[in-house]
Amino acid sequence: MDASRPITPTIDIFRAASVNVVMGTAVFTGLGGLAGSSIGVLKSQPAIPLAFATSLNTGIFSFSFFSCREYLIHPLFNYLQFYPLESSPHTRNIVSTSIAGLTTGTVVSYFARGSRNALRSGLTLGLGCVVIQSMFNEAQLVRIKTLAWSEERRAILEEMDSAQVAEQVPSEPIPTFTRHISSPVPSVPSRETFSERSDRLIGSGIAWLRDSLARVSPVKKMDDATYQEKLAQRLHAIEKERRDVSVELEKLESLREK
Repeated sequence: MDASRPITPTIDIFRAASVNVVMGTAVFTGLGGLAGSSIGVLKSQPAIPLAFATSLNTGIFSFSFFSCREYLIHPLFNYLQFYPLESSPHTRNIVSTSIAGLTTGTVVSYFARGSRNALRSGLTLGLGCVVIQSMFNEAQLVRIKTLAWSEERRAILEEMDSAQVAEQVPSEPIPTFTRHISSPVPSVPSRETFSERSDRLIGSGIAWLRDSLARVSPVKKMDDATYQEKLAQRLHAIEKERRDVSVELEKLESLREK
């Protein structure tokens, strides 16, 4: 037990558990369907039935796994104040993931294949869950280090800019290296941070996709001048049609009187 670590409120645990169960199940169900379709293509077999079967199996296992870990093991560890291997980000959730993988794998294998190889399948699935959790931990650690490096670089650049401003003559305009929040391109590209570069690339990709869809879309955007011009042409055509109808009516009336 870790008496110095406060117990997380139960409502917070279950609120986070709901999100983790839904997100984890959705992600692994999609990955299972993608893997099944890929196997079908490689083996020259129908991809859709294999994708459906694989996504169904991975969905059942992932839902059972995340439910066991988030609703049973984590609340139990929190109640006992038992946090094994949680001091290092490399081993976060390793113990709870291994227990949940072993338990879920054994139970699912027992009902699917019988009791003969249930424990062996549970050990295999538990080991696989530990490997995936380790890869996820490392990816999270890389992301955190990258964000920290980006913020540190931003702070260094701000200090350099402040030093340059302090050395300049007061009459000269003070240069700014900020960018508008709606603009994806920074004012000084050579001093981009990781987050600024990500925003610029994502913004450029979205703009390119929007322009590409606009070119192939049957619905075209028009400005006010074009809209007024087309409206005037339409009104002129309607007025001409009305005059033609009036002339035809007059001719019919004259013929009737004769």
